[in-house]
Amino acid sequence: YFGANYAAKKDKRFNYREQMRWRLEDARTAFNKGNRLQKHVSQNQSKANGRRYSYDGGAWATAYLASLSSNKAVFINYYKDIAELERECRKKGKRNCGWEDSFKKNFGLTPKQFYEDFDKFMKKRITAQMKILMTPLQG
Repeated sequence: YFGANYAAKKDKRFNYREQMRWRLEDARTAFNKGNRLQKHVSQNQSKANGRRYSYDGGAWATAYLASLSSNKAVFINYYKDIAELERECRKKGKRNCGWEDSFKKNFGLTPKQFYEDFDKFMKKRITAQMKILMTPLQG
């Protein structure tokens, strides 16, 4: 999703929607074979479960998150908030929860809820899925 956004921003001839549709078709094929995003959380899991879904499913997972919030939340705010929220977690004696807290803050749901919602999204018709795409980043 980021790559397609960036390419569309830099080259007006780049067909963003066509590129994302191609990725969606590949992601749907992998999804229909039983691939699920939560099986691709780590690099080792991605290798075991097929890299195509990591890239194509990941691109669409990012597009889906942006549709719930914004491109700014996906590309900037989520990452900006991780360190601050991790510090707060550590003050409470916890570790490695900053990313989850940032996820909830920026997207309005837990990672577990996201995986469930994204699986439902992947079962929709392509026309409904394509409707969530935002205009590529400007500027």
